[in-house]
Amino acid sequence: MATSAPASTYVLVVGMVATVSSFGIVTIFTPPVYWYSITLALAIPEIVILARRWARRRRMRAELRATLEELG
Repeated sequence: MATSAPASTYVLVVGMVATVSSFGIVTIFTPPVYWYSITLALAIPEIVILARRWARRRRMRAELRATLEELG
């Protein structure tokens, strides 16, 4: 099965689904004050991955822009 999406995208999707489903479990077994903090803690690795990905894209765009300015 061929796919165009990178594996890290699937990891992010699985992580988000796990975060959402764990939120349901968290709401059952913990007091309300912890609901959002636990969900946020579970989402931090995904946020870090997205931030690195965006930074890499910005850097690549800046390099491409500089190269295009040099050429033309």
